[in-house]
Amino acid sequence: MFMPCVTATSRHDKEEGQKEMTMHPAWYDKANCKGIGGEVFFPEPQIGVNHRDFFDEAQAFCNKCTVRSACLEYAMECEANDIRRFGMFGGLTPRQRDALAKRRSGK
Repeated sequence: MFMPCVTATSRHDKEEGQKEMTMHPAWYDKANCKGIGGEVFFPEPQIGVNHRDFFDEAQAFCNKCTVRSACLEYAMECEANDIRRFGMFGGLTPRQRDALAKRRSGK
């Protein structure tokens, strides 16, 4: 499983020391979700199923993951300028990451 956060970076940006996002950050090789199908972390909503229950299986992987905080920060950075949040990242659902982003921004 991996949903890349891809941004275009020019040579000039690299020379200026800006961070370049890659398809697989270095921490991903240590992630518990590596090789797991996306349907676990990006489940389709189902009628009659509580939103929190969508992510139970993903949460089990995240709870034991040694790179959980790096994954969460990666998602927060990727989603910083986007009102849409999808899937489980760093052990948090989209709604939980939205609440975290609002707390961090003081809104």
